[in-house]
Amino acid sequence: MHAAATAVFISTRVAGVMILPLTLFLFLIKAIEAPVAWKRILAILAGYLALSAGLTVLFWPILWQSPWKEFAYAFSMMSKYPYSRPVLYRGNFFLPENLPWHYLPVWIGISTPLIVLAGILPCMIGWAGKISFLIKSKEKSQFLRKNAQRYRSGWRFWHGW
Repeated sequence: MHAAATAVFISTRVAGVMILPLTLFLFLIKAIEAPVAWKRILAILAGYLALSAGLTVLFWPILWQSPWKEFAYAFSMMSKYPYSRPVLYRGNFFLPENLPWHYLPVWIGISTPLIVLAGILPCMIGWAGKISFLIKSKEKSQFLRKNAQRYRSGWRFWHGW
């Protein structure tokens, strides 16, 4: 199922290819947590990559003729896609290369549903509190060792691992 979602993301926008490194990172975490099952993890990962590649070609018709060549061309076009039209932001027009630093946070805040922002805000406050505690604490390593298992269990609970 994840391979199909990855293929849909990639075939919709080439930037969807970023799902692959994120998935590989999660597999790496899983392999570190359970080193005994690394062969099984490698087999699942190989199947995921093969299925993702096959479904991406299936869902993206331009790749049918020459998959590697067309994908490389699409990726190169994405990286240098010209956009020179002015952007209307806070009543003024800006060229894309001259947008103020606060454009992205404001754009995300406006375009993200309130329920999602309401869920993100407590997490960010919690992270900021933990980071400030770690910076102020002289016993950083003891704190991390003592709480590592609790955080890993929470990760497994939320992500189903």
